[in-house]
Amino acid sequence: MRQFLNEKAGIDSIQFEQISGLRKDYYRLLEPLNDNVDSLRKELAFYTFSDGKDTAVVADLVGKIVGNQQKIEYLNCTHYKAVRKVCYSLEQQQKLDEAFRDFVSKHHKRRRGHGPQ
Repeated sequence: MRQFLNEKAGIDSIQFEQISGLRKDYYRLLEPLNDNVDSLRKELAFYTFSDGKDTAVVADLVGKIVGNQQKIEYLNCTHYKAVRKVCYSLEQQQKLDEAFRDFVSKHHKRRRGHGPQ
């Protein structure tokens, strides 16, 4: 990743270390949210294939999944905005944006439970 960011956006070693620190913090916050979504989806699946008929249970589980997904999306946005602040110039930010868009378009896989892209 270091070489990719250097080649595409001119990210130097100091900036890369800052980005690495931000990334560690990001994953520390992201993992429990993803784990919670996974757990809620399993609970919803078990309920779906049970004899339970209470739609309030389904609505509650879906609401919790959505709430966690909202937190994940907000975290993604704030993390990337923090990464962009590491850039020395607007031009470097634009190159970084382009590099990430290019990377995501080539490597992005749909998240669990979202079907094929």
